[in-house]
Amino acid sequence: MILVSFTHQHDGAAAASTFLRGLLTGLFSYSVFVLVVGVAIGSWSIAPTFVVATLATLAFHAGVWHFVKRPALAPSLAQ
Repeated sequence: MILVSFTHQHDGAAAASTFLRGLLTGLFSYSVFVLVVGVAIGSWSIAPTFVVATLATLAFHAGVWHFVKRPALAPSLAQ
């Protein structure tokens, strides 16, 4: 929250909103990493677990990034 406060003070509400949106997508990706590590660490060794968790995180974050960055439909096409 400290970083958001400074961002809002120096760059305005739009920049703070962008910061929070990026933070939220990053936290979802971190959740995927922790979930994969938690599930796989019991049956795999450390190296394969972290490699698979990293790949899962990158794939998930790429999907989220693609969904967030896709262009919105023009108002005339949305109807």
